[in-house]
Amino acid sequence: MDHDSRLFNSRTIFPYVTDPMPSFKHNQPYCIIFQGYPLFGKSFIASRFQASGIPVLCCDEILYAILKKDSNLKEEILKEFPNECCCDDGTIDYEKLLLVCLRNKKKKDWLEELVLNKVKLALQQVFEIYSKEGAQTILIKDSSLFEGCNLGIEIDEIWAAILPIPECTKLIKEHYKFTEEETAELINSLPSNEQYVAAANIIFCNKWSLDTIQDQVNRAYSYLKSTQIST
Repeated sequence: MDHDSRLFNSRTIFPYVTDPMPSFKHNQPYCIIFQGYPLFGKSFIASRFQASGIPVLCCDEILYAILKKDSNLKEEILKEFPNECCCDDGTIDYEKLLLVCLRNKKKKDWLEELVLNKVKLALQQVFEIYSKEGAQTILIKDSSLFEGCNLGIEIDEIWAAILPIPECTKLIKEHYKFTEEETAELINSLPSNEQYVAAANIIFCNKWSLDTIQDQVNRAYSYLKSTQIST
């Protein structure tokens, strides 16, 4: 069995790949950051937890909402990317903006500097609302634009979605209509599967069957509930 295959065997479906970080917070929700490439099934998996009553905050959705409301911010971005992410109606094509920035570190850094504080503030405000409503756990679906950035919220665990490179390559090429070179450029701009596995407490993989994914969701949810009961 090659190294890449070993990342996706049954070992990874146990509840925790590494132990969760200890939490000493009082009266604050247990916070999980969920990372992974675009198209790797984070939204589907997060929706399974949301259906169980765990609030899900999506960094991409928060940024998109900010861009729709903040006309000055939108103008700055369209000025920087005049031909790359502008729709016919003058709005920003968020997916194109994301891809342009992931493939160009200079542009990614520029956008991050421009919007990160606004995203952090909005994220903290929504987090505080759920905290006041008594949420015990909150799942934050990270954006590939902000991975590794301080979001201004204490993180208790890291979860990750991974996919074998051959499937990843095929998925990106078909969805974005990329060439081989463009696909490789995008993949190389993001953390490797090994890096995600090394950093994560729990792993999900879209290659698994729906039953296996749901089993992993159920195990993780049961663990979270038992942690809440014991604290």
